[in-house]
Amino acid sequence: MGKFTKITHQTNLTPGTQIRRPNSSGEYEYYLIGEHIMADNKYEVYPGGKDYLQTGILLYYRLQDMINQNCEYWAD
Repeated sequence: MGKFTKITHQTNLTPGTQIRRPNSSGEYEYYLIGEHIMADNKYEVYPGGKDYLQTGILLYYRLQDMINQNCEYWAD
């Protein structure tokens, strides 16, 4: 059974990995890692864990920003 684990510089995020970020209300915002990894360890992410083709939203999220914002990833 999997669990959410803090993202670090050693974390290997692959396409399809679910990540979450705590927000100011104490809840989590969920994202799904996309197919493209850009320069500077910047990842394509889909908000809400849904494909951007369905939501019309596509974001890029740097690994360092994920670490700074205490993001976690789903580890099996």
